[in-house]
Amino acid sequence: MALESWDGLRLGLMALGYQQVIWTHLHCVTHGVFKVAIAEELEEYPCPTCQQACKVAIVAQGFTKYALPAPERLSKPLSPRSRFELMRPEKPPKMPRRIPDVHHGGKLRRGIPEHQVACDSRPRANIVRSWAMPDR
Repeated sequence: MALESWDGLRLGLMALGYQQVIWTHLHCVTHGVFKVAIAEELEEYPCPTCQQACKVAIVAQGFTKYALPAPERLSKPLSPRSRFELMRPEKPPKMPRRIPDVHHGGKLRRGIPEHQVACDSRPRANIVRSWAMPDR
């Protein structure tokens, strides 16, 4: 049995009353993601809600005898905060926190060894009390 070409099969199905259907996922920035069935490829793909041109991903292509279904929303749009986070430029690098050194009048950077002396010379309390040491 020889395989029939796709063009021949397509023409045969259309002669039997089938219509072409292209399943797409339409991504609208303001309204979310829709599953949309269209009859033919278009230059622009309008959002079912706002008619604004949107990005589309073609999922499948086939034939049907039924009427094309209404668009179905698959996911909600991103929140304004999420859109802002995705669209803004890269954040500047976070600088290490500077902690004032009240004993020496300077500043030290916590966690960076080259900014701290090997022997920390800050004054300590004269008496260290512990539960193991008896009170006088």
